[in-house]
Amino acid sequence: MSATATPGTSGFSPEVHQVLRDVATSVLEYGDPLCDAMARHLHEQVIELGGFTDKQALAQTRLSCWVNVQEILVMLRAGIPATAHETPQEALDYARSLQARGVGFTSLVRAYQLGVGMFGPVLAAELSRVVEPDALAQLAVDIQAFVWRYIDRVIERLSEEFATERDWRSGPDDPGWSEATSIEAAQKFLDWLATTPSPSRGGPTVARARAERSVNEFRLRIDGASADPDLTHRLALANTTIRIGLADEPDLAFTLELDDNGVRTGDASAAVESEMVVASIDLDRLFEHGFNLAMAIARGRVLVKGPVRKFLRVVPIVRGLQLPAADGAWDPGDNGHTKLPDDEDEQATGFDPATQAVLDKAAEYELHQGAMKYNEESPGYYWSIQCNNVHKAFGTNVVLNGLTVGIPEGMITVILGPSGTGKSVLISHLIGLMFPDIGDVRVHGQDVAELRMSELLDLRKKFGILFQDGALFGSMNVYDNVAFPLRQHTNKSEDEIAAIVNQRLAEVGLEAAWYRSPGELSGGMKKRAGFARALVLNPDIVMFDEPDSGLDPVRTALLCELIEKVHAEHGGTYIVITHNIAAARQIAEYIVVLWKGRIVQSGDKDDMLTSPNPFVRQFLAGRPRGPLGMD
Repeated sequence: MSATATPGTSGFSPEVHQVLRDVATSVLEYGDPLCDAMARHLHEQVIELGGFTDKQALAQTRLSCWVNVQEILVMLRAGIPATAHETPQEALDYARSLQARGVGFTSLVRAYQLGVGMFGPVLAAELSRVVEPDALAQLAVDIQAFVWRYIDRVIERLSEEFATERDWRSGPDDPGWSEATSIEAAQKFLDWLATTPSPSRGGPTVARARAERSVNEFRLRIDGASADPDLTHRLALANTTIRIGLADEPDLAFTLELDDNGVRTGDASAAVESEMVVASIDLDRLFEHGFNLAMAIARGRVLVKGPVRKFLRVVPIVRGLQLPAADGAWDPGDNGHTKLPDDEDEQATGFDPATQAVLDKAAEYELHQGAMKYNEESPGYYWSIQCNNVHKAFGTNVVLNGLTVGIPEGMITVILGPSGTGKSVLISHLIGLMFPDIGDVRVHGQDVAELRMSELLDLRKKFGILFQDGALFGSMNVYDNVAFPLRQHTNKSEDEIAAIVNQRLAEVGLEAAWYRSPGELSGGMKKRAGFARALVLNPDIVMFDEPDSGLDPVRTALLCELIEKVHAEHGGTYIVITHNIAAARQIAEYIVVLWKGRIVQSGDKDDMLTSPNPFVRQFLAGRPRGPLGMD
């Protein structure tokens, strides 16, 4: 057997991948006792951890060890490259709990070093059982590099929790990652393991049983949702069929149908519109708020074929599905409505002079590295919106200057930039009020500039827009303002309109203010009324133009909370255009930094918050000092 790595999904040849799959499957069999031993070892060796004698602290350390070990092993089984890892939410929670207890970042890194130092020999011992001696050395090096790349990215993410610059960085050859105490602890565990029978005892392996549970729980959530007419209606907006297969257990595949005939799962042999191959651990994470499927696809962690954008459109709704209650009753989760205060609003401020100086430096395009790239199988299969080399000028005033960016489906995207950077002009291009001088804008794969007027009008119905001041009609009360699009663009009866309007007003906390005129509303209430109106046609894309404008920080935070809640209930693509960095940090799943009509960088929030780009780091942190200088 050759241990040579070749280009592919995981970076290993199929033959090597099969070996790694077998090794990872074996280690998962004793993952629980291994992580128990690792947690005790860390508490013995890290002084700050050793001071915690309560069972909860040890249990938290053990859980952090387990989620990282599980992530590595599932990635090896599924053929996922180390660079496409997900930082487990439990690892982030553990870092935060240590910080709350006064444990420093250096001690956290030390704990990871000791954990890797113990995990490495255990993997090596398992490899030696199945690999010929002549191939073992090189494969051990490859595995070490794989684990190191994973740990390196995790610690980089955790450093953001501690607001720590990465001056701790060391390479995989640093002695700290293979201390004698960790090697001794690993050997002690292996000696114990040699006398202990396998937990599976001839039945399904732990890995197999876990994957089967993931599929069963997914199907139970979908079956439960099918019993709820409102959930069924919202999920059916996807109007698609998709085959979902497991990368770590390929035979555990099934189909998901979301259309006018209902919501259901079925046999894998059924005809489908698109396909998705996902690790079992990520199938579980579809129901967690920290996991973004669109970004996992872009990183190559999840493989897709066909117009998967349709499924991404309802992923926020899927994320909120609950398992049926023990008594068989369906629990759709908390459907309460967010209440916001009605007090008068205060005017928000813009950038401070120091940050503005940094932005001026960026205007020279020295640090514009461009947007995240993902090559679609066909236009509209992945991106909700895509702008390609868009230029727009008004006389000698160049507003958009080679703007290229994709807006992912099913996520809240925040486009950041100061006033005058081209954000409002970009909005006008997306809905066909303006057309580029050069380049193209595609919405769901359609080139906006090439549409006939009737097609363009149909396209605009896919959008809901919340303008800066709400843009309410002064001659109408709140109810009639929200009902206006339904009366204008549908043939619904007044009873049907009333049901929809009352639902939308309840969602934004204005059901008791339906009779008020815009002049009787505070700034925050106007924005909520505009939000309700933007939602009445069930748009695929909702855009918010400076939603924080005119709001104080508290009401801005509450409005952001409302946007998150409604997105989770209805899905679709939300685009928030703002210059408020605090709002972006609260609400964003995907961040685009725009300046002088061009993209500086874009990516998911975690990647952007840990970006090595000095402008992006300084910009998102709002720091007055940084590598850009103030001149």
